[in-house]
Amino acid sequence: MITPIYFDTDSYFSQKKLAEMADTGEISDGLSFYGPKQCVVQNSCSQINYHRQDWKLLSIPHIKIQDAINGNYDTDTYLEIATPMWFLLEDRSWVKGKNIIITNMHEAWLKGMPYTMDLPEHEIDLSVVEDCKLANHCIIVSDNASKVDGVDCVPSHAFYMDTRDSYKTYAPWCDDLRSFSEDNISKLGTKPKQYIALLGREKPHRTDFYKKISASEVDGYVGGFEDYGRIEFDDPQYYKDFYLKDRYLAKEWFTNTEVWVSHETQYIWKGMNPDAMSSPLTEKVWKPIAFGMPFLLNSSQDCLDRVNEMGFNNFTEVFGNYHTDDFTTTNDNIIDILKNYKSFDIEQIKSICLHNYNHFENMTSDKYIEMFWKELGISYT
Repeated sequence: MITPIYFDTDSYFSQKKLAEMADTGEISDGLSFYGPKQCVVQNSCSQINYHRQDWKLLSIPHIKIQDAINGNYDTDTYLEIATPMWFLLEDRSWVKGKNIIITNMHEAWLKGMPYTMDLPEHEIDLSVVEDCKLANHCIIVSDNASKVDGVDCVPSHAFYMDTRDSYKTYAPWCDDLRSFSEDNISKLGTKPKQYIALLGREKPHRTDFYKKISASEVDGYVGGFEDYGRIEFDDPQYYKDFYLKDRYLAKEWFTNTEVWVSHETQYIWKGMNPDAMSSPLTEKVWKPIAFGMPFLLNSSQDCLDRVNEMGFNNFTEVFGNYHTDDFTTTNDNIIDILKNYKSFDIEQIKSICLHNYNHFENMTSDKYIEMFWKELGISYT
């Protein structure tokens, strides 16, 4: 059984951290870290259990933080606490001997871990991992394919469910996804451009790729927002829509290109703290699968492994093990693959694309949820 924790006051939190996090976007607009408007968007287990339902924490079974601390509940229960609240806690010693699930439905890692090169010092608190190990059993549930020694990590793929449910919104021109994808797959090997890379906002691994691919003779589409410039065929009618400007897909990006190059939200650099590895799988991976494209990924090897674990094929059997422990060499390998794309077995690539599309079509959000609970090994109620 899983029961989310309700914070009726902010007295359990570090007031210094609370003040520093006031405007960091860790909670939804108009909501709070505590009280009747306590934000629930990060509660992965609760979100998945109540999928497609509009709910608030106080409308479902929950436990007040003081009762959790005092053990006033069935202690076989797993207490669910969202990652921002775990980070904010002044004292976590009370979790000793208890079962706890630390969750975040839409972010990849625990608040406090240095998952980027430029994380502000006040956001770093390495005790968030060490304190997990105080519990009798601790599970981390987030959109993170990486593992932590001594803690069970179970990925939750909100972006998979979002892409599965919303691909028609991303591509309003697509009336029949299967027909489009099968046709797109059949034309692999004959398209005029080598790649499409939607880079989004500026990040080191994306900037490195942008500079290198721009200096090469590989022909494709590359860019994203103001940081790297708009890409041809982007539709300006979506610029003002915060959701769609991140996710709109032009038909030509698929029909004109051979390979989808995905630079995920996070990246790996040599010497990075293993506990801070952040390996999300966002719509950047699921979109090429849904529309019949091979893909190359710069994020982490854990992401590529997770794609296979979910029943998809990550194309490394064709392109080789191009991912390294540093984003710069991974980019070098990706560009080398693009330069030599015609040397790879196109029929094998087509076969994998069709397998991936079929699996995407068959693994509905409901089937994904079944897989999640099986991997978690704990029922919600």
